[in-house]
Amino acid sequence: MTEDQKLQGQAITIQTYEENWEKYITGTVSDISGEYKDWIGKVLSFINRDSVIFEAGSASGRDADYIENLGFHVIRSDVAEGFVNYQKKLGKDAIKFDLLRDTFNLKYDLIFANVVLLHFNTEELTLVLENIKNGLKSGGLLAFTTKAGNGEEFSTHKMNSARYFKYWEINELKQLFLDLGFVIEVFQHGVDSKWIQGIVRYVE
Repeated sequence: MTEDQKLQGQAITIQTYEENWEKYITGTVSDISGEYKDWIGKVLSFINRDSVIFEAGSASGRDADYIENLGFHVIRSDVAEGFVNYQKKLGKDAIKFDLLRDTFNLKYDLIFANVVLLHFNTEELTLVLENIKNGLKSGGLLAFTTKAGNGEEFSTHKMNSARYFKYWEINELKQLFLDLGFVIEVFQHGVDSKWIQGIVRYVE
């Protein structure tokens, strides 16, 4: 992959989501069960019912619906306007938000980013995590999942159109968070080792 391709990764990925958001929704499992249900439960065990959660990458709203049904309040967002408009048509409040370029106007107890950080290259992810720090209350949490592995690629899997993916060795990613001043609460592989699940805290 050339440097120019890496620089274009975000633009290409966002365009794919904008043009294929319906395909993504129909191709994504609609229920929450098993290991992922357990993971969300672990994340929510760190906060109280009166905590305010900002979700980056809400897409269909599946995760937000599940979390809200448990009694929490979720601010829904997505970088793709197609997903935002879809949420609004369902009667949900959602905002267009780009973790790389937009700034947080409020500070949150938890920022939840399921399958989002994998679309950023190393330099971009560093900027995104610095931005997330600005969106967290002191002691606030970031919970995320991303793909484990090595290298980076453009993949057409599931969408039939290119998306950029960056894969991480777990210790390499953990060190990035530590270098940026986060405190590690949970950092682990999923059951099949294809995913990394993290809960990190930022204290000013």
